[in-house]
Amino acid sequence: PPAAVRCRTWVLAWAGWAVLLGAQACAIYRRKVYIMALFLWQYAFTSKAWREQIVDAANRDVIADDGSEMAEKFGGKVLGSWLAFGEYDIVKMVTMPDNESMAAYVLAMIADGRFSAGKTIVLMTHDEAQSALRRAGETRGGS
Repeated sequence: PPAAVRCRTWVLAWAGWAVLLGAQACAIYRRKVYIMALFLWQYAFTSKAWREQIVDAANRDVIADDGSEMAEKFGGKVLGSWLAFGEYDIVKMVTMPDNESMAAYVLAMIADGRFSAGKTIVLMTHDEAQSALRRAGETRGGS
């Protein structure tokens, strides 16, 4: 679906569709609801990137750029971006149409060399986890 119409909501009722989404993101296009994958992306800046931001105020836009424009190029959206203390410097919640789009987004973001490490985590709703547990039980012969 195009990046034009997106939402993040608990309950969506639109054009005859009623979908309980939990914490997942959705996209609406021509009366269809597309569930988008939800990701947690954590990354760390290189010491050079930190030094450049400290020394020259013109470089501080690096920390202000949440990657929203780049995410939209891959059909996704940055739901939130936070500075963090610890192993990673930035934590983002991102929706993307699929894993491949998220991988392309991360590669495009890190291509400039400002990041030293990162981790991408696929997030699942409780319903998805329950479904996975049910399928695993069926496969192993459980009920």
